[in-house]
Amino acid sequence: MVGCEADICVSHFATTLKTYFNEKNLNKRIIVPINGVETFDFGTHDGDLMKVISLWEMKGNGIKIVDEIL
Repeated sequence: MVGCEADICVSHFATTLKTYFNEKNLNKRIIVPINGVETFDFGTHDGDLMKVISLWEMKGNGIKIVDEIL
């Protein structure tokens, strides 16, 4: 899964999809490449920090985080 808002769109969709897979007992993996997601800097929204936090939260929810997909 890739996208331009790691801490909003990607995180919410990946977590929701993972929850659905768990509910239906489907053995599916969700993979998020670090180089395939980004977020924004604006005011107090530190993009680099928010990206790290969102990737950490997704990993804690069972989503596979990888450096890149070749």
